[in-house]
Amino acid sequence: MAKKELTRKEEISKDISKQASLEAVGFSEGGQMIIKELKKDIVGAINAIAYSYKTLSHASLIGHCASLAEKIAVLKVMTGASKRKKIAERDLTEYIKENPNEDDE
Repeated sequence: MAKKELTRKEEISKDISKQASLEAVGFSEGGQMIIKELKKDIVGAINAIAYSYKTLSHASLIGHCASLAEKIAVLKVMTGASKRKKIAERDLTEYIKENPNEDDE
C-alpha cells in the first residue's frame, strides 16, 4: 500500500515537532553535556589539522577533516533546533493565512 503524501501544512507541523524534540534534547542536561563534548572534540580536530597538516598523510588529513565535518554537523543539528523550529512555526502561520480554507483530511 502506498504511503499517503503529507500536505504542506502536515509537513511543516511534522518539522516543528521534530525540531521541538531536538530542542528538548539540546536543552536537557545530557544534551548540554553532549554539546560541550562536541565542542571539545571540534577544537581537538582543528588542532590536529592545524598543527600537523604538514606531516599528515593525505588519507589522515582527509580523515581528520571528515571527522571535523561530522562533529560540526551534529553540533549544528543540536544547537540550531530552536531557530529552525521558530522558522517552521512562522512558515506554518504564513501558510495558514495564505490557505485559510484548506481542509485537514
